[in-house]
Amino acid sequence: MENFRIGDIVKLNSGSPQMTVSRVEEPIITCRWYNSDGNSIDTVKINKGALRKINV
Repeated sequence: MENFRIGDIVKLNSGSPQMTVSRVEEPIITCRWYNSDGNSIDTVKINKGALRKINV
């Protein structure tokens, strides 16, 4: 399983927008991203097993 750090760019294994890791509390990772209107930021807390790092 991958290790995540603040600032990593990730996606859900099942597909999602690019998200930035903003907090790591093993095994829960907090991610943030601009929502579809581009004017506000959404946040999700998710188990790290559901995420994968991406190269930008």
